[in-house]
Amino acid sequence: MFDILKRRTQKVGAPPGTLLYTGPPRDFPVQVTVLHLAPDFLEEVCLDPGEGVPEFSPRTLDWVRVRGIHDPDLIRRMGERFKLHPLLMEDLLNPDQRPKLEEFGDLIFIALKMVEYNGATGKLLEEQVGIIWGEGYVITFQEGEKNTWDHVAQRARREKSRIRHGGADYLVVALLDAVVDRYFSALSGLGEEIEKLEERLLLEEQSNALSLDLYHMKREMLALSSAIRPVTELVKELHTVGDGQDWSVETDTFLRDVSDHVSQVADMTARLSEMVSSMIELHISLAGMRMNEIMKVLTLIATIFIPLTFVAGIYGMNFAHMPELQWAWGYPAALLFMAALGIGMYWWFVRKKWL
Repeated sequence: MFDILKRRTQKVGAPPGTLLYTGPPRDFPVQVTVLHLAPDFLEEVCLDPGEGVPEFSPRTLDWVRVRGIHDPDLIRRMGERFKLHPLLMEDLLNPDQRPKLEEFGDLIFIALKMVEYNGATGKLLEEQVGIIWGEGYVITFQEGEKNTWDHVAQRARREKSRIRHGGADYLVVALLDAVVDRYFSALSGLGEEIEKLEERLLLEEQSNALSLDLYHMKREMLALSSAIRPVTELVKELHTVGDGQDWSVETDTFLRDVSDHVSQVADMTARLSEMVSSMIELHISLAGMRMNEIMKVLTLIATIFIPLTFVAGIYGMNFAHMPELQWAWGYPAALLFMAALGIGMYWWFVRKKWL
């Protein structure tokens, strides 16, 4: 979070709409791919980002896939080609943008967080993705080099794919559904790790490692929740986009299904986050109880030795006129008395269930 704040300071003093990439450094070349889709036609073209921007055909559904958003010049050229609002282009170059939906005239812009859980590192990986929906075309932007929507593109390449028959509105729903599926996958990985932490906690493991693992898991759940929570509002807003005129009846059905999935993900995330919070509280309580048990034992041991120390102190004063000092059985009698006193106090503590 602090890295985000540091990167945002790069734009301090700049006017709104300034095209400046504020994300982490990227060293891979930006890639632009165009899929021209129709029920009986498919063409896939890879473009050179430095030479031009895609041209569309009125008889096809065109899907432009941009991998990498760290080239402000490319975003500027695409903005001029599709008449994008300067604030929209600015949001595209900001990978820390909060998920949202905005309308710019005939265009609809959707910003989302694609998430993936890395079990090897135990960290949640986030990637900014953007979707621009216009008449007859969809443009997608992704922050990383990895082909985020490859499985959607594979479906689009099939001749009988619903994407090639459903129009731009169905393609947008398919892309949103792919993002939500990633949320389920991330939740599954996080859920398995939470179960392992719960087993360690129930085995009464009290260690610094467990405390740190619980803390890191809480942070990951907060990050996932911040990525998912706005999506529930975003999908609801999509139902009212364009006064509902841009949605076919069939696509609207699929959109409601995506909305249900988002609600399920949000509920599961809230439950897992609450579970982690309860585990942290239980861990703290167990640590406190264990400390109390230790302090109780030490206190009782000290209590037993207080009268013994008193007796030993009396006989250690070495006064000349102490009657027991001249008694032949004085020493063993004193030891026997102290032993009986200690055993008696221990028996009394056990009877009171203090030990």
